[in-house]
Amino acid sequence: MSWQKWRKVIQRALFFPSQANRDLDDEIRFHLAEETRLQSERGLADEDAAVAARRLFGNVALAKEETRAVWVSTRLEQWLQDLRFGCRILTRSPGVSLTSTLLIALVIGGNTTVFSIAHGVLARPSPGVHAPRLATVSWAAENGDSQTHADYPVYSHFIEHSSAFQPIAAFEFARLTMTLDSGSYAARAGIVSPNYFDTLGVRLVKGRSFLPEEAKPGPARLVVVIAHHIWQNHFGGVDDIVGRPLTVNGQSATIVGVAAPNFRGAIFIELADLWIPLTGEIRDDLQVNRGVAVAMIGQRKDGVSLSEAQAQLATLWTQLQQARPELKQRHKVRLVSYSATAGGNSIVATRANRMLAVFSVVTALTLVIVCANVTNLLIARAMVRQREMAVRQSLGASRGRIVRSLLAEGLVLSVVAWIAACVFAWWVSKAVVPFLVPETGVVPPDLTPDWTVVAYALGLALLCTLAVTAGPALRIRHQQLLPFLKVGEQGVVQGRSRLTHGLVVLQLAFSVLLLTSAGL
Repeated sequence: MSWQKWRKVIQRALFFPSQANRDLDDEIRFHLAEETRLQSERGLADEDAAVAARRLFGNVALAKEETRAVWVSTRLEQWLQDLRFGCRILTRSPGVSLTSTLLIALVIGGNTTVFSIAHGVLARPSPGVHAPRLATVSWAAENGDSQTHADYPVYSHFIEHSSAFQPIAAFEFARLTMTLDSGSYAARAGIVSPNYFDTLGVRLVKGRSFLPEEAKPGPARLVVVIAHHIWQNHFGGVDDIVGRPLTVNGQSATIVGVAAPNFRGAIFIELADLWIPLTGEIRDDLQVNRGVAVAMIGQRKDGVSLSEAQAQLATLWTQLQQARPELKQRHKVRLVSYSATAGGNSIVATRANRMLAVFSVVTALTLVIVCANVTNLLIARAMVRQREMAVRQSLGASRGRIVRSLLAEGLVLSVVAWIAACVFAWWVSKAVVPFLVPETGVVPPDLTPDWTVVAYALGLALLCTLAVTAGPALRIRHQQLLPFLKVGEQGVVQGRSRLTHGLVVLQLAFSVLLLTSAGL
């Protein structure tokens, strides 16, 4: 069924339920009228023809019920009824419902918070970078380590012969002295290729980026692009900042642009105060020599996949290895999707997969522990409701419908817990940033939960729904009706079953394992 048909069905079920019943009545009347006409043409009187038509058609009420049973809107309506009934049942035992919701919200919120922080550090771009299809060039060694730097001739060879990118940008960082009218300051400089800001999609609030001729070796005057906080703190945010003089390591320079407020560099651990054009030769310790390594980030052209771009770079790298034997043969070029930590040689970048694996195991353990606890609570409540369930089955409710109502109750619990968990993760991700980045003036990473984190939390909530309703559903499915339908029979909570005993043992075992791992 197409989405348009699904939308019409849902709209009719939610907003026009009586219209479907009227259409069904009209169709039945049409069939009865046609059959009556046929019987009249065979010689029967009008009253006899109508009776014969009804006899041939059968039970009208039964036909309506059978027709409604196969409607998608009927199933949707039943689901809505189950959800409403689940909400009412949860309000009858607020203590159990609140405890279950808080337990599920705690485990989902904690895991979502950690996932949001890990996602913000490992997968997101540096603040201020807005460009699709970015990829980081790195080199993988046989021992699993990686590095992101290569000497300038490698970069030159890549940009001259690679057709998969809208030219690759190169950059390096250096520490230098910046002299202003107010004094001299230690500064961190990004030494970048002219296409650096365009490749990263970084917006300049004032002026322009570098021109190609400004990156050529020669005695041309040095130009710089300054960070937004330098403009505000040292120049007072004046409008005529472009063209003002600046001294860098004793050499005169001219300010040609101001970067966006939230941009400090393409890599999370390298934060620049100003940027200088990259040339192929050194000039008073400001420019990168051809023997000094640079990092590379490129934006793939439309229609070029990551694997195609990597294959092209691998071919170019092989050509360089053949022409220059001094290059390390044990290194292989690797292209990875860009993030603020992608492809680096830091612990975060090189051990990201292992960190995520450990995080997944811890998530699974905490989920099992909490789900086992909540399942025990819901089993205890289901044992109190055994007489209610038996009466419902005796009145015609199928076991599947009862299991579905239990699933609806668990879904209501999990959805409420999911909303609370997302709010908790958003609050913690905001509160933890000052502790992660305490330095004044440093642009903090964006750890705010996005749709990926919200979807992750929703997946955990749905998983919890299935887990916590499995125990009560199994118990109801094997419940005998007669003992609970006898006159005077009360729904008394019986002794613990093997299932509840097993869940308690499971909680204790995994709790000890998790605490031991955390202690180690």
